[in-house]
Amino acid sequence: MTFPVENRNANPQLAHGIVVQRVLEASPAAFFAFLATTACHRAVLYRRHSELGGDGPSGNSQRIRDNEFILAHNRAIAETNAKAAKNGVMDAEYLEACFTMISTCSLLGDFEMARQYLYGIRDVLQHAEITAQSAAWLPLNDTKVAVGLMTRPQIPLPWARVQIEYASLERMLPSTDDPLSHMGSAFATVPGLSTELLCLLGDATLICLMSEFNARRMDGLTHQEQISFRCKSMELEHDLLRYVFDIFPVSSERAAGLEPTADVPPFENIVRLAVLGLLTLVSVHVLPGSGLGRALTRHQMRALKRWYATNPLSGQSSKGKDIGGNPSHNATLHTILWALFVFNKCAKEQPEEKLFREMLAETLMQLQLIEWEDIEPILFGFLYVPTMLRPPWWRTWELVEAMILAARGEQPY
Repeated sequence: MTFPVENRNANPQLAHGIVVQRVLEASPAAFFAFLATTACHRAVLYRRHSELGGDGPSGNSQRIRDNEFILAHNRAIAETNAKAAKNGVMDAEYLEACFTMISTCSLLGDFEMARQYLYGIRDVLQHAEITAQSAAWLPLNDTKVAVGLMTRPQIPLPWARVQIEYASLERMLPSTDDPLSHMGSAFATVPGLSTELLCLLGDATLICLMSEFNARRMDGLTHQEQISFRCKSMELEHDLLRYVFDIFPVSSERAAGLEPTADVPPFENIVRLAVLGLLTLVSVHVLPGSGLGRALTRHQMRALKRWYATNPLSGQSSKGKDIGGNPSHNATLHTILWALFVFNKCAKEQPEEKLFREMLAETLMQLQLIEWEDIEPILFGFLYVPTMLRPPWWRTWELVEAMILAARGEQPY
């Protein structure tokens, strides 16, 4: 007896359909919220959207050109609101739906809406208990929203600060003859950085070394070390957003008209934003075209333009000047060089990418550098994960080198 080939997959397909149906019946709000987030990721990945996170007459959700997202997003909102309205019940399923809605809002760049969901969850937690795993999602989402708005995180971390065990450090730290052993050392020679930021750069160095160890070694990080890595990354992101409000005055500007921002000195802000950008490359990946990615790139470009407008070392006001004999000036430009590599990667295939490359070309010409063999040792002195970042940063250098040679009237070889 023979059967059609379609029957081979009939039972697995039927089982899959039953599972989906049961999940839908058990928690329609969480189901459609997850479906909306997945569809939003796909739309961003395949560029089925207009500019996200920017100003304009339409909401960010209306800028996604994906029918499945539109249907799932609208249904998720309706189901979540209905669950909240029904006898005022806000249980674990409601919280799960809200967390997923926050992820969608961050992808879209609707940070004000995301913060409203966060405040709603925080109010619910005053009257209900949730698992420790769910509680950990709250500060993570709050931090991502704070990155988008560049404001102070509103929710404290629910755990004691993580300390990496000595045995783990001994296993992960590079030998003295490894270029990685110099990571972070260049910041000590950079003038004008606050003591608070320098302390956080030490934490960032450890995170980069852990990331490099995990990427380079077959055995990599243990399960417990992976947990510590995630916690340390979240702690660093949280602290980078918070500390500026403790030591710098509050700006008259307001993020999205809601919250005050800190008036951070331009150069310090560039370094801070470069570390925040680096975390999106080595820790929790953020799509450059998403609302969160676009918001971070705008913050980075704004900080650079502010520095260029006020600093005599910027290429716009110091062309032709010899700075080679001033170590302080060189240290500053080396920092800008490193930050521009980070910013360029964060802005991959975005409108700002070309301008970042032009700034990088100008900085290299000021430093009289062109060969990758001369550039990479400088990057090792800052924050650099070569196994992950060398290929894309080398390709960036190739493009910038061609720009420099073209400006000189030379042909690339």
